[in-house]
Amino acid sequence: ARGKTLHGVTQTRKGPQEIERFCFRGQSALKYSVNSTNGGTLYLYNDQNWASVSGGESTCTEKLKLASHFFSLESTSGVLSISPASSNQYLRVVFADPQDCDEIPPEERFLSYEIQLLNPDSHGDPSNHFPCDDRGLLSFFRMVVIIYVVIAMSFGHRILQTINKGGPMHTAIKMLSISQLFKASSSVCSLIHLYCYSSDGIGTPFLVTVSYVLEGLCQYQVLVMVASLIIGWGLSSSTVYNP
Repeated sequence: ARGKTLHGVTQTRKGPQEIERFCFRGQSALKYSVNSTNGGTLYLYNDQNWASVSGGESTCTEKLKLASHFFSLESTSGVLSISPASSNQYLRVVFADPQDCDEIPPEERFLSYEIQLLNPDSHGDPSNHFPCDDRGLLSFFRMVVIIYVVIAMSFGHRILQTINKGGPMHTAIKMLSISQLFKASSSVCSLIHLYCYSSDGIGTPFLVTVSYVLEGLCQYQVLVMVASLIIGWGLSSSTVYNP
């Protein structure tokens, strides 16, 4: 499950409705904004209790009592604190209206919402949109991009000279260099997306698509290079080689 800013519409008289599954760690928080306060409660279930809710034969009231946390939507916006557990915990955010358990439930109502699921940042403030299982992902891609930049600055000119000069393995070196350009560009797109994602929980989906395309081109280029080496085509030189 990815941490994200969630937008959607839910309705009453349909029982507990799962919105998202998220991995919380430490002192976490849930920010919400709804268009109405006319009933409705957010419940948090662990996986075991949610299996009992979705597959069991318990009554409506018993299902709601299985939640580990619940928050009544008494205002159109707010921040709900989630007490830390001894270890990382996966919780399912579920919407339900307790009045639906009445013998004669109220009329059906629709509720539009925006929910942000937040874990603590390096300072302990709940402002990080990444779930606990994606912790360190932004730092990883930042390091990958830095490594590519250092390699490009240190060896880029030499590699370009080798490609222009020709010689043995000329084609293989050229194709390998192109594949790494695709890979580096894919990492840059992922890094930009994750930077945006860390601040708003949405990121840039278009860059995710571009990153996948560039990753695919990188793999395709490597496959073509390996096939060329197998048949001996990549071992030739495009120019006369003068050692």
